[in-house]
Amino acid sequence: MSATSYKPAEYWENLARDQLEQAEDAALLGAVCYAGAPLWLNRFFAHFQQRAVTGALRRMARQSDGGVMLEIGCGSGRWCHYLSASGPVVGVDIAPSMVRRARQLGRGPQFCLGSAQALPFADNSFELALSVTVLMHVPDEVKPACVKELVRVLRPGGAAILYERISPGIGAQVHPIPIDDWVRLFSDHGMRITRYEAYEYAPLLRLLHLASRMLPARARTSSLAADDVKRPAGGRLPMTAASLNGLPLPVRWAARLAVALSYPVEHVSRWVPGSRLANSALMVFEKT
Repeated sequence: MSATSYKPAEYWENLARDQLEQAEDAALLGAVCYAGAPLWLNRFFAHFQQRAVTGALRRMARQSDGGVMLEIGCGSGRWCHYLSASGPVVGVDIAPSMVRRARQLGRGPQFCLGSAQALPFADNSFELALSVTVLMHVPDEVKPACVKELVRVLRPGGAAILYERISPGIGAQVHPIPIDDWVRLFSDHGMRITRYEAYEYAPLLRLLHLASRMLPARARTSSLAADDVKRPAGGRLPMTAASLNGLPLPVRWAARLAVALSYPVEHVSRWVPGSRLANSALMVFEKT
């Protein structure tokens, strides 16, 4: 698969099937964080995703309102099962394998197949919508349609919680936009931002990534088929999270140490002014 042949439904279904075969990754973090990356690295990013979303939910206290909640791009349903303790939840995902896996993991939430740009729900159906690193994978020309659909299925006064990338990414399947563009996109469709927090500064990981560029090209290779969409036409594969598994042992241990040290550093970095240094952001929007 090349960047020019990237097809979202096919890509995410193939990635889902690949991750379902990874016995050590029971939570399928490789399908929602970084595909092919070591589990200890994906747990770092998943930790701060959970911290951001749970904090937003706690402050909003919207679960007690009794409305139905929606997760867009639910994957294996980790957030749906968390939300189900507070009320009815529906999850939707583009990958059939993910929907089947979500249904197998427990009762409570309802799961269905669908895409963010054509949600299979009636108008004003949900009190709360949650999307974690989903819209960043939608091409920019399709983003307005996805936001319009999200707004359509929310009740007046309903809220949307998004955790999305705001810095450039690698690959045809990654389409992040700056925070101002996220705010403008939702504002154009009748949503006002009520909360914003920057996440994933990861300064030690950034330094390690820069140092890895000095490694020979063979050390940058990845056997993950999903990484093919990150290869420029006629070029070599750039350094990706999946490449870590093929690096020399001392470099892998240095990376693991950098991740361990990044937990406390991340908490301190969040107090540094300016979101331009962050990779991702937590945003809360309200339907006016």
